[in-house]
Amino acid sequence: MTLWLGVGVAYLVIVNVGLLLGRFIAHRFPRRDGGGGAGPAPTPAPVGPTHALDCPALGSAFDRALLPGVFDAEWVPDHR
Repeated sequence: MTLWLGVGVAYLVIVNVGLLLGRFIAHRFPRRDGGGGAGPAPTPAPVGPTHALDCPALGSAFDRALLPGVFDAEWVPDHR
């Protein structure tokens, strides 16, 4: 019991010393680009799959010729 209590206390001391040392170093040597609390970096624009197939939109002239009568009426889903 005493061994594990000592291990736990030593672990907490090491973590706290590391946090304090990290905070001291961060304030003592700030980054030149304004880092350290300046906010998150902007996310890059999402890139689609590189092997994507560029298909015409549904309801194009090709679709109407391939599937006659399908696009004549408004489709309403049945929610039963």
